[in-house]
Amino acid sequence: KLPFSTVFKVSVATSLKRARDGGPLPVAVGWGFRTVHPPMLRVEQVEPADGASGVARDAVVRVRFSEPVSCASLENGNAVLTETFDPHPHTAEGELSRAIAGSWECPAVEASADATLDGTQCEGDESLCVVTFKPSDETFLFKYSSDLKLVLKGGTHAENPIVTARATPYGGQLPATVETGWHVIDPAPLTAVATMPGAGSGQVARDASLLVTFSEPIDCATLADGFVSLQQKFDAHPRLGELAGATVDV
Repeated sequence: KLPFSTVFKVSVATSLKRARDGGPLPVAVGWGFRTVHPPMLRVEQVEPADGASGVARDAVVRVRFSEPVSCASLENGNAVLTETFDPHPHTAEGELSRAIAGSWECPAVEASADATLDGTQCEGDESLCVVTFKPSDETFLFKYSSDLKLVLKGGTHAENPIVTARATPYGGQLPATVETGWHVIDPAPLTAVATMPGAGSGQVARDASLLVTFSEPIDCATLADGFVSLQQKFDAHPRLGELAGATVDV
């Protein structure tokens, strides 16, 4: 097949002769034409889905395009994943937003003159149209309660957007920037799962320690004064006097 977006000129010289009697072509014939431009690139699907909530901290970010993309066009800030922290559950100081360091795992598909116009080359192998984000840190996890935004740059050829593997200056670009986002799962509420002495316990030793078991490790910096209020209530019997039945902070 002829390449995309290419101008051709055809010339037939007068040396061409008629088979019947050898008569020549009296005048040279020539004409020109240009082949069709490749279709624009489309984003078919993003994982996690746009607007999703409760997304796992280790979720894999994938983008499926309408056809194989030029892997080089995903670089230089053309496909950026940004994490914005919810300031409520986070006590650490610092920036509340960051671009996540990483790269895109992209199948290397070379432009081919045999490529179809309708993007059907991925029907036999969908993975040819899928790119996957790989964080630089292999142990990376999204922060709880954070908001993620993925920006895929689109535009004209002059704006250097994401393009197909068979793109030309006249076609194959992602025509407009695509933005998607989702919300990472919130942490489970902290709960006290056990206490010693237990609620309603009797015959507790006077030197007993107070133990509280939580559902998960706690932030020790939050153990400020007043975290625990322990009160002592005297038994009115056999005690008598002004303190009978009173409550005293200890």
